Amino acid sequence: MEISLHNTARKSFLMAKLVAITFLTGICVAASFSVLGLVMDRSHRADEAAAEIALKWSREQTINGPIITIPVRKTVLTAAGPQVAEDVIFLLPDSLQYEMALETETRSRVRCLKQKRGPVL
Repeated sequence: MEISLHNTARKSFLMAKLVAITFLTGICVAASFSVLGLVMDRSHRADEAAAEIALKWSREQTINGPIITIPVRKTVLTAAGPQVAEDVIFLLPDSLQYEMALETETRSRVRCLKQKRGPVL
């Protein structure tokens, strides 16, 4: 009788440990999911801020050379009579060289907001 009482107490103790470990694991999983949501939200906000800064200040810039555009009208004789067709010819240079300097500037959203609101006291 003493052995079965000891086994029952031991099983109860192990069951209590298992319940406690399961409870703590559940708390840890819930906390990690809440932190994961926060991290994803912050990452999304950072992407939005970078896109907004790029949109408001500048995006990619393409430097093209001079293009001469010549409008052309052709008269085509058909069975229905003469028809006028309009077209455009683009003339580009064979080679083109530029001498330029590029100055980059790092900007942030915080500086933009401070400029709009005025100085922070």
